Amino acid sequence: MLDKELVKEKMKERGFIVYANIGDTKIHFVSEQMYDITYEKRVPPRERIPVINVMIDLEKNEFNCIYNVNKSINTLNSPPCSPVMDDSHFDNIVSRFETHAKWMARLTE
Repeated sequence: MLDKELVKEKMKERGFIVYANIGDTKIHFVSEQMYDITYEKRVPPRERIPVINVMIDLEKNEFNCIYNVNKSINTLNSPPCSPVMDDSHFDNIVSRFETHAKWMARLTE
């Protein structure tokens, strides 16, 4: 099982903050701009990255991404991916996911 504090530290480096702990084995993270009240004023609309959720399963060393489509009941979801602590793998998955979420966000503007 992954060390919870080490995962929290790594995710903070990646731009995510803890949103919720789910039992002892899962952590729900959100993009840090969710709580940045100046984000929309500082970042032009075309450069904004939508808030995404990253769920990490500490037992399985897996993560998955979720984007809640604005003004909709729909979501964009990734399958479980691993390993969560591999920076290049995580960045590859999440950057592609953010690109797709950005396109979905533009559809609901």
